[in-house]
Amino acid sequence: LLWTGYDTSQFASLRIVNGGVSMKAERGQSDWQAKALEQAMLAYLDASNNTRIIADIAAGKDQASRFRQLAALGGQWYLRSTLSQDAGETQGRIHLRVRLMHLRNEKRQFSTDLDGTLDSLDDLAARAAQQILSWLDRAPLDEDKRRLARAELPQTDQAAKFYAEGLEALENRHLRLAVEKFRTALVHAGDHPMILAALARTLSELGYRKSAIELVELANQKSANLTRQRQLEIEGAYARLNHDWERAAQVLIALKEFHPDDVRYWLDLVEVYNKAGAHKEAIQAVTALRELTDQDPRIDIAEASVWYYGGNYTKALRAADKAVAKARSLGNDAILADALMAHVDSDGEKSAPYLNEALAIYQAQNNPGKQAAVLQEMGTLARARGRLNDAETYLNRAIGIARSIGDEP
Repeated sequence: LLWTGYDTSQFASLRIVNGGVSMKAERGQSDWQAKALEQAMLAYLDASNNTRIIADIAAGKDQASRFRQLAALGGQWYLRSTLSQDAGETQGRIHLRVRLMHLRNEKRQFSTDLDGTLDSLDDLAARAAQQILSWLDRAPLDEDKRRLARAELPQTDQAAKFYAEGLEALENRHLRLAVEKFRTALVHAGDHPMILAALARTLSELGYRKSAIELVELANQKSANLTRQRQLEIEGAYARLNHDWERAAQVLIALKEFHPDDVRYWLDLVEVYNKAGAHKEAIQAVTALRELTDQDPRIDIAEASVWYYGGNYTKALRAADKAVAKARSLGNDAILADALMAHVDSDGEKSAPYLNEALAIYQAQNNPGKQAAVLQEMGTLARARGRLNDAETYLNRAIGIARSIGDEP
């Protein structure tokens, strides 16, 4: 498989941690507009090719500790906005306060207030993005880039509402609710490629691989109006779901040209190299990841998998230990569960308690695919320890779940 060099001096994009858009809503009032506005702002910022959006995976108890965590993970700026709505005669008028704060220098921060209406969220998002780019001394969006950003967004209120609610559910790990919302969004938006891709990703996380393949293939066919980066992301997802590791690696290497420091692309590349049996390339990719940050537990999880696939269980266990500790420090349950499973692969001593903890997290997330993986590991462990009846019970439960989601081993 192809490997390309890594040059940290070429990073031009500013790394912005997305703190989201919150809404001051009355009790019982929907706040989907806040999530829709957030997605539109991010689409415009992405289209600028001058910024890279990073997910907020930290869980510090206060802003100072949170910012330290996010800076250690490679973030530079923190973007957080608040949306409020007028009542009475001016109902429909909305106000957006946008705040951009530097993660390492509290004196470097910007704030502005923008006004708009509920039926012109797109315009408000574009103005907010333009202001952020101005603060960062980046070029403004031209019409071609605005057009590409708009192509990512649903064009009707109902489609935007359900897409926004689906993304919110996905972020909160309510995966089955996300599936329901994305499917409803497609009813109103037709075969919108971004909604199709989001639904495919959610179904894949739940373990419904066959359905995910069909959806991401359709998304790939409908992606002509998206940016080249989004097209490649969808094509890469299709290649990975189809286990076409060579093509998946080629796509991810191409994606790195857009943002060479994007941890997501590197993590996906490590996984692809592992699946392809390209051990040397996988080690090189992990080494490159370490140059970005040494504080992200997902990198330790990736490293553990590389050493495990390469048969070096001592190094795999060392990396998994680091992953568990860092994930607990972050307070991110989704990453912690994956770290626990990486540890189980390399160490039989802590397998039982770690498996129970991971299973509890995946049950709370209502994720049947990963529940089946845990139960399979439990069955393997029970059989190795001579508890054959328990092993049969665990493995039958795993097979039952796999059959129910159409991904029978």
